[in-house]
Amino acid sequence: MDSAKLAISTDKLVIAIEGPCCAGKTTLTGSLIRAAENGMAHVRDYSDFVGGGKYLPDPMPSTEAAEQAALEFFVKIEHARTRDAASHPSQIVIVDRSLHTLIAHCAGIEPLVNYRCAGLALTLLRNANLSFWPHLILYLDIPLDIMTLRNRGKFPTGSLFMDAVYNGGFKNYFKDVRASGVPALEWLDGTLSPNDVQTAARTAIQAFVERSRFGSSVGESPK
Repeated sequence: MDSAKLAISTDKLVIAIEGPCCAGKTTLTGSLIRAAENGMAHVRDYSDFVGGGKYLPDPMPSTEAAEQAALEFFVKIEHARTRDAASHPSQIVIVDRSLHTLIAHCAGIEPLVNYRCAGLALTLLRNANLSFWPHLILYLDIPLDIMTLRNRGKFPTGSLFMDAVYNGGFKNYFKDVRASGVPALEWLDGTLSPNDVQTAARTAIQAFVERSRFGSSVGESPK
């Protein structure tokens, strides 16, 4: 999967929080926003933005055409959920699940369906004129047993999002992104306490800012 060909077309520093379900992404996102002294634009998770997963397409469409329609629906959500961030005065944007989630999701379901999903997602999203591809991804990694413990009924028994094959494909996509080096990706231990995860995230962001073109333009990184 050639994520290096996914263009970043915003001058803001875009930081994506990624990981499987129940990894603590929204918790980390909120803590980073609260800790940012100079403010930070926030792009909400797709599900949160539309009011819940019941308003999203079937997570495992039975046909390629249905998957394409689902991706086109997510493109519409992407335009809507990033609108406020585009006009926000902060030069830092934190994204709770980025466009890479959509490709990783397709990589996760690809072993479970009879069509090529990840390539379809990559091509469609690359051609969709979307601005908020992240410069830095913070990936919260947790094993399946911890995911199951944290689920607490959010996802029912047999849910795709708790499936080992699906989560293996989802995780492997981000491993490939990390190996490619574009965008930068930091692997964080999501089993740590929220405070320790926040500390690791802040350290990763600070290091990225210091070594990148954003060092003199974004002001304070999250403290």
